[in-house]
Amino acid sequence: MFNVVGMTSNAGVGSKFSFYIKSRRGEAKRATKALMLPSPIGDVRQNLAELGTISVLVVEDNITNQKILCKQLTKVGCKAIGVGDGKQALDWIKNTKHWEGMEPLSIILMDVEMPVMDGLTCTRRIRELESLGEMNGHIPIIGTSANARSAQVEDILQAGMDASISKPFRISELIPKMVTLLKGDYFIP
Repeated sequence: MFNVVGMTSNAGVGSKFSFYIKSRRGEAKRATKALMLPSPIGDVRQNLAELGTISVLVVEDNITNQKILCKQLTKVGCKAIGVGDGKQALDWIKNTKHWEGMEPLSIILMDVEMPVMDGLTCTRRIRELESLGEMNGHIPIIGTSANARSAQVEDILQAGMDASISKPFRISELIPKMVTLLKGDYFIP
């Protein structure tokens, strides 16, 4: 039950209502034994376990999405670092075992649409450097995009990305693609 205590109204601005709710405090119920269901996170960890430590570069201009994805990857046992655009990605890659440095890098999750340098341009540059022998080995790249139409997927593959995944996606959908690429089983998504 509630009682209205007051109201104010201003033309063109809106109205404000104040009220209180009368209730009584209940007792907390004891937790019952939870039904144990298979955990998608457990399945994901199991898929990754055989590959050892996975180092993931998350290239994503939306800082919130970047932080969430890095946190999810860390939670399942990966080492994740985030950067905001393709130029920053290239700068970071210089410090990895694939270029001039010693930082590990297993795979890249590359957003397609970003300011400064988009994911398609960055991927083309990575593949060019690999073909010129300026980089060591092939870095698997998964394109991430909210545009999942066949034309966008074709652009992703034509740029040199190895696979794609549509946003929004779950970590349990991403990990199998990562595992497949890291095992060297390349496929067209």
